[in-house]
Amino acid sequence: MKHWLLFSLLIVLTSTLYSQKRILVSNYGDVVPLSKGESAAAAAAKRAGLAASSVACSNIGYFGFDSAHYPVTQGNYGLHQDVMASWFTVPAAGVLDSIFWYMGTNVCAKDSLLYVRVFESNIYEGHGPGYDGYPNPSPTTCWGYFNNTNDIDNGIAAFPEDATDPNWISTVENAPATSWVPFGNELWGAGGFPAKVHGGRVNFIDAEELPAIPTFAIGDHILITFKINGNHSEPCSGPSGNYTLFNAYGEIPDSLTHNWKFYEHQPDFIEGFPCKGWVSRGDFHLIIWYSMVVTTNLPPNINSVTSLEHTISTNPRTVTADIEDCDPGAPDSAGVDYAIIEYSVDGVQQPPITMINLGGSVFEGDIPGFPGGSTVEYNIRAYDLKGMENFTIPSSYNVVAAKTNLALLKVNEDCSIITPSANRSAISPSEFFLPPKSTSTSPKDDGTAGPFDLGFDFFLGNGLYRFAWVGVNGAISLSKTSDDTVDVNADGFYTANWTFPNNIRRGRNDTDNATAMPRTFISPFWNDLIVGDTLTQYGNIYVQDDPDQFIVEWDSLGKFTTTSIEQDQMKFRIVLNKSDNTIEFQYDDIGITDLDLSAFVGMQSDSTDATDISSIFVNQNGAPPEYKPVNTLCFKFYNAISFSINDKWNLVSLPVEPVDSDYSVATNFPTANSLVFRYDGSYQSTDPVSMGPGYWIKFVNAQIVANQGTPKTSLALPLSDDWNLIGSLSLPFPVSNITDTIVSGSSFFEYNNGYLVATTIYPGKGYWVKASEAGTLNLDATATASKRVPVEMELSPLQSITISDASGGRQKLYIGNTNSLQAPLTKFELPPAPPHGLFDARFASQRFVEVYPSDFDGEKYLEYSINIQSDAYPLTVKWNSPRHDDVTFIISDAQQGKLIGETMLNGIGSLQIKNPGVNKLIVKVIHGSTSPREYALSQNYPNPFNPSTQFKMEIPQLTDIDVSVFDVLGRKIATIANGTKQSGFYTVEWNGVDDNGFSVPTGVYIVRMNAGEFSETRKILLMK
Repeated sequence: MKHWLLFSLLIVLTSTLYSQKRILVSNYGDVVPLSKGESAAAAAAKRAGLAASSVACSNIGYFGFDSAHYPVTQGNYGLHQDVMASWFTVPAAGVLDSIFWYMGTNVCAKDSLLYVRVFESNIYEGHGPGYDGYPNPSPTTCWGYFNNTNDIDNGIAAFPEDATDPNWISTVENAPATSWVPFGNELWGAGGFPAKVHGGRVNFIDAEELPAIPTFAIGDHILITFKINGNHSEPCSGPSGNYTLFNAYGEIPDSLTHNWKFYEHQPDFIEGFPCKGWVSRGDFHLIIWYSMVVTTNLPPNINSVTSLEHTISTNPRTVTADIEDCDPGAPDSAGVDYAIIEYSVDGVQQPPITMINLGGSVFEGDIPGFPGGSTVEYNIRAYDLKGMENFTIPSSYNVVAAKTNLALLKVNEDCSIITPSANRSAISPSEFFLPPKSTSTSPKDDGTAGPFDLGFDFFLGNGLYRFAWVGVNGAISLSKTSDDTVDVNADGFYTANWTFPNNIRRGRNDTDNATAMPRTFISPFWNDLIVGDTLTQYGNIYVQDDPDQFIVEWDSLGKFTTTSIEQDQMKFRIVLNKSDNTIEFQYDDIGITDLDLSAFVGMQSDSTDATDISSIFVNQNGAPPEYKPVNTLCFKFYNAISFSINDKWNLVSLPVEPVDSDYSVATNFPTANSLVFRYDGSYQSTDPVSMGPGYWIKFVNAQIVANQGTPKTSLALPLSDDWNLIGSLSLPFPVSNITDTIVSGSSFFEYNNGYLVATTIYPGKGYWVKASEAGTLNLDATATASKRVPVEMELSPLQSITISDASGGRQKLYIGNTNSLQAPLTKFELPPAPPHGLFDARFASQRFVEVYPSDFDGEKYLEYSINIQSDAYPLTVKWNSPRHDDVTFIISDAQQGKLIGETMLNGIGSLQIKNPGVNKLIVKVIHGSTSPREYALSQNYPNPFNPSTQFKMEIPQLTDIDVSVFDVLGRKIATIANGTKQSGFYTVEWNGVDDNGFSVPTGVYIVRMNAGEFSETRKILLMK
C-alpha cells in the first residue's frame, strides 16, 4: 500500500545459518562477518547497536552481514516476467554459499516464485553506464533486450534462451556506440532456481541446493538476477496490487548504484519513462546480499558506529566505532591499520579525522562543533594492514537552530490553546484527492484537501499566500491562488525520509520531482496517518476560519503501519495568526502509539534557488529532545524575511518589526563586521537600528541575512531636504508605486558594486533618494503602480562610457547634447560617495549624466572630468559612441594624456588603465569631426622605459593594422595590436613581454606599424 515507506527493518529467517567462514556482500560492496550459528536477525540487531558484544576474529572465522547499513527508504516493484538484478565485484576468494534479498510486503508473483540466477557480469566499475561516454543512470539509462515473438506482451526477452532471435537489440541513446549484453555465462541457477518467497522479510537460498557451486576469485564481477514468475493471462492480486515489491535503499549517489531491472512492460505509470527491456537504475539500490566461504583476506569489518541524533549543541561530538579485521587465509597477519571519519558540513567536504584506537577493536574520534543550522554528514572508513578498506554509508545529523532564514522559534510563549468555534468544520473524507498520475488508490490515507481560503494574506518567508491545502499526514501547504493545486505528499504517498532543506516539487507538472516536498511545507507532526478506509473513519481533520486566525486540527486519526491501522487519540493543530503573522504548532495530546518518535516537525518555504531554500528544522524521530513534541507543548514561529548581501559594504535595511521590539544591531545584523552608519547630512554610526532608514554595513563574505519579526507592507518615512538613505518593506514593489511629489525629481539608487538606478524596492535593501524639501515619503507595497519612463529609454540617445575595476565594481556614465535629454539633470545626480574601498565613478558634477550645448562655439572644446574611487586596478573603460559629424569625443587622463594617452571614442571600443595613480579621466568634446588625415605612429612615451611604454596611432579610415616589436636582428618577438580599426586616435601599450609570455632583456627594439601601404618604425630602449 505504501511504496515510499521507511519500513521497520523486520529480519525474519526460517532457519539458522551455519558456515565455517562466511561473509556477506551487499550491492554497495560492504563485507560483514556473520557469526557461526547466528541468525540474520541477531546480526542486524547487533549492527544497529541493540547488542553490546562483538565477535572477535578466530581461526573458526565468524562473519555476518550488516543490513542496518541499508534501511528501507522505498520499494521497487515489478510485474510478471520483470527481472530485478544487481552486480557485484567479489572482494575475496572463496565459494558461493547463500544469496539473500529483502522483499517488500506485497508479493504477487505466481505461486510466490522468483527464479534466481548468478551470471558473470559485463557491467562493473569502469565499464557500463557512466563510463566511456555512456550516460549516467540518473535515474535511468536504457540498455537493450532480445526479441521474442512468443511474448504476447511486448515481444521481448531478458535472456537469450527465452528469445526467438539471439541478436542483442541496443536501446541506449546519446552514447558513443551500441550497448552490450549486461551478463555473460551463467555461474549458478540452472536456468533459474525456483525460490518460494515471503513478503516483508529477508529471503535466502543456500547455494548447495544445486550441485555446481561456483568458486570466485578476488575482483570477479557477478550479476544476481530475480525473475518474477507469472504470465500475461493470469494477473495476480496481492494485498496492495498486482505487483511484487522489492525493498530498496534510495539515499545513495547515482554513480555508486549497482541496480538493474528488465522491464518486460514499458511502464506507463512512470511519467516520461523512455524504454522497455534492460535498464540501469540510478535512483536506488535493491537490498540484496550473497555469502561466501572465504579463503583470502577481507577488508576490515565495521561492527558498529555511534548514531548521532539531531542536536541543539554546537559542541564537538564523539563517534565510537567497533572495528575488527579478519584474514581467513592468514589469520596471524590480520589487523586494523587505521580508521578515519569522513564528513561534510552543508555539503562541503571537510578534512578527514583520524580516529584513536582506545584498545582492542574500539576506535574513537571527535567531529568538531558547528553553528546552529548546519547539517553534518559522516561515515567511517577503515584500512587493514594489507591496505584493504571498508566504509559505512553516510549518516547525518542537524545542528538545530531556533533562528533561521525562515523563522524564529519560541517554545510555550504566548500560545492560547484553541477551543472549537462555530466556524469549525470537519473535512469530509471524500474531499481528499491524489495526484493525477499517482499509483496510490487511497486519498483518505495520504491525500490532500483544499483549497481553503485563509481569509487574509499571509507571509511565509519572502512570499505572500492566500490559500491552504491540508494533508492527511499532519502537514499543510500554502499557495497564492486557488487554482495552484498542491499535493501534500510524495506523489500520493507518505514518505519518512523528507528533511530540511529538501528538494521542491514546483507544481503538478514537475514530474522530475514528483516525490519531492511541495513548494511550501508546514509540518507540526508529519506522520503516516489515515483518516479513513472503505469501512472505518478514524477521527477528523478540522478547519476553523476566524477573522484573525486560520486553524487546522488533526483529531484522533489512525496510525498506519505495514500490517495494520491503530486508532490513536492524538490532537494537534496549526494556527496562522493574522495580527503578527506568526505560526503556532499546538499539541493537546501526542497520542498513545509513539507517533512522537517518528514525527517530522518544521517548515520550508518556496525558493527559485535550489541552493538557498529557507527552512527551519525542529525535530525528527524524537530528536533533539529539547524540541520533541509533548502534551500541552506549543511552538510559535515568527516569520523571517531573508535577503542576499555582498562581501564588504552593503546598503541594507530592516524589512520587519523585530520580535520583542529588539532593534539592536547584534540581534538583527549579527554578522556585521563594522559599525552601522545612517545618513543625516553626513554619515553617523548608530545602534539600535529601526525600520524605515537604510544603512551602510560591512560584512565578511557574501551571505544570506534574515530578519525575524512582523512583516510590514506600508510605511510613512520622514525625509530631510536633500539626500536620504531609506529602507524597504517586507514585499518587493516597483518604484513607480511611489508618487510623493517631494521625490518626483529624483531617481532611487541602489548600490551593487556601483550605483544603479533602482526600479524595484527589495526587502532588506537600502536606497538613496533626494527630496526637494523636507516631508513624508509613503511606501506601500500594495499600491497601484504608475507609469514611468525607464531611465534606460531616457538615456538611449546619449553616448555611454562604462568604467569597471578588477573587483567587479561598475558604473555606466552618459554624455550627449542638450537636445538628446528631456529629463532634468537633477534626476541623474548620484548619491554621496560610498565608503572608502568601494568602487565609485561619476562626473565631477556628481551626476552620471552630462550634456553639452548643442550650439557651442566651434573654435572651442569642452571638458568633463570623471572622478574614480577604486582599490582594485586595472580599470577597464568601455564606450559605445556612434560616430557624429558635428562632435568628436576624446578620453584621456588628467595629465594631458601622459599616463594613458588620448583615445578617440569612435564606435564600440575599450582601453585598460593599469596605473593606480589614474583616478581622474577627462572627456573632451570637440566641435566637428577630428578624424586623422593620415596614418601616424608616435614615438613611445616614456623612452627609455621600464616596465611598459605607450604609442599613439592615428588611423584616417577603416583599415587592417598590425603593430609588432622586433629585436635588432629583425626577429619578431611581440605583437602589440592587430586587426581591423575604425578611423580615430588610439593609444597602445607594450609591457616588455614577448608573445610567449616571457619578459625580454634590456636592449634596443624596433616597433613597426603596418596599415595597408603605410609602414612606420620607431626605435625604443628597454632599461631594467
